[in-house]
Amino acid sequence: MIEAFDFQKIHSPGDGAHRDNYANSATATVGDAVLKLVLAEYYYEQSKDKGRITIKKANEEKDEVLAMVSKTYGFTKLYYDETGSHPDNDQLPSGEKAISTQFEATVYAIYKDIGPEGVKEWIISWYIPAARNPQGINIS
Repeated sequence: MIEAFDFQKIHSPGDGAHRDNYANSATATVGDAVLKLVLAEYYYEQSKDKGRITIKKANEEKDEVLAMVSKTYGFTKLYYDETGSHPDNDQLPSGEKAISTQFEATVYAIYKDIGPEGVKEWIISWYIPAARNPQGINIS
């Protein structure tokens, strides 16, 4: 699913109305919920053990993991230019928490573009492997 992104603008099918504000905390809240739901359901289907579900989900939704995945795979190019500034807002925070929040907002944008089943497939087939090895995976 990563091929659907050119890291300047998500060009999956969709109306595009939600693309203007990746850093918006409201969209990040929804993206966080989408990520949590898909991870919880995925690990529930593997093991009905509450402790295992909680541990696996928590490890893959940590701010440092979200930020590392975002940096490693170029998602930060959606939010910042080459100098580390946001082209429309040079006051946009760029720390780990800010980057993870922006990644969660991007999850919501992907959800809006490709729908619930599409984002579930993307999280399972791409995000989970990336979160397990945030320094780099073969994404071809």
